[in-house]
Amino acid sequence: MALFSESTRGEQRRYYRSEWSLDEVPDFILDGIEYREFAFDHDGNGPSDRYNLIGSPEGLENYLRTRAPFSAYCSVAFYDRPEGREGIFRTELAFDIDAKDLAVRSCDCPPGEVCPVCLEDSKRLALSYMGCLNQDLALRDIHLIYSGRGYHIRVFDESISMISSSERRKILDYVSGGIVPKNLFIEHGYSAIFRERARWMLERMNEDTLASLPDTVSRRAMKNREAIIAALLEEDRVTLNKVMGEKRLGALLGYLATLAASLTDAKVTMDEKRIIRLPSSLHSKVSMKCTLVEDPEGFDPLRDAVPPFVRSRGGTR
Repeated sequence: MALFSESTRGEQRRYYRSEWSLDEVPDFILDGIEYREFAFDHDGNGPSDRYNLIGSPEGLENYLRTRAPFSAYCSVAFYDRPEGREGIFRTELAFDIDAKDLAVRSCDCPPGEVCPVCLEDSKRLALSYMGCLNQDLALRDIHLIYSGRGYHIRVFDESISMISSSERRKILDYVSGGIVPKNLFIEHGYSAIFRERARWMLERMNEDTLASLPDTVSRRAMKNREAIIAALLEEDRVTLNKVMGEKRLGALLGYLATLAASLTDAKVTMDEKRIIRLPSSLHSKVSMKCTLVEDPEGFDPLRDAVPPFVRSRGGTR
């Protein structure tokens, strides 16, 4: 089975005309479909066909079966006039965690490529974000979508339905664990979120990841990785200072905070007019199906998001 290769035009048509089903489009898209902007990429060069109003589920079905686009997107915003992107009255809060862009991952994929290992990394990170959104921020209407090369988180709670770009940024900063006031650890201890993000990154780190740090910092961090992780999780300041030294520790943790802030695409979260991939649509670059994940722990994209046409390829294209 030839995975993660670009689909042909014939495969795109086969997918939408024979394999795609309207039943796989989530209710959060179909309910209020007439208020969203839809956008399409017809040739693989990006979603240049924008400002589309699709007034009904049947209209969406007809469009996808007829046009079989390279990629399909919809807005996170609800508009009075989607065709002009005017009159926003509700928005989602969205997060985009793309496996190919993770600054820290367990695999050796070349830049821009994905594999089962880094896809699992991105899922674990997404689930950690979702736990924080739910437990710390008391958000409930949260959905996870496999995007083809990573995961989207889409939040619909009424309490955040009209927040500003700056408020979205604050939520992202909190959830990512990427904002750590200088010297806070010495006086009060880092937040649980930052400590969890630091653990996640340290477990996946290699010498290349730490290359921008001074050699004395990176060598000591790699040598004492397990001790650093344990001390962070236990808030053991004595051990942290012992294994790293105060200045080297400050450099390492500051660097981890910077990396934590980069693990998701901030532009997607901050932009209330953003378009993101339509669940059920085909990610033609990798021939995978953008899929609503209803059982996150059991979900396996290589089993649950592979279109039938890919399985029929066999070992050849």
